[in-house]
Amino acid sequence: MANFDWSVAVYAANLPFTAGGVLYALDLTTSDATITLPTGAYQMLNNGSVLAAFRFGATASIPTTGSSVADAFVCPGGAVATFTVDTDGAVLHGVTASSSATAYIMRVTR
Repeated sequence: MANFDWSVAVYAANLPFTAGGVLYALDLTTSDATITLPTGAYQMLNNGSVLAAFRFGATASIPTTGSSVADAFVCPGGAVATFTVDTDGAVLHGVTASSSATAYIMRVTR
């Protein structure tokens, strides 16, 4: 088990893709979808045109005004998000605000 310093996420967008990298796909709808990921730093492309929300360890949701969702982040349609996984076997959950999309998740470090 490794813990990543927050600065790894800051630099992940500048890391080169290597032969040791891994590409995952997660099809998203308004229903919760999951994928299990190993430790590492990741870049993720939301190929859809709608906002997607992601959460570690529990069902993902998009918060309403004035509410919050712990351990979560969003990725707008057509955008890239950078994140880290601190523990092997972490389960990432994802949903879209509407419609469907695919999240292409690229591990750029081990």
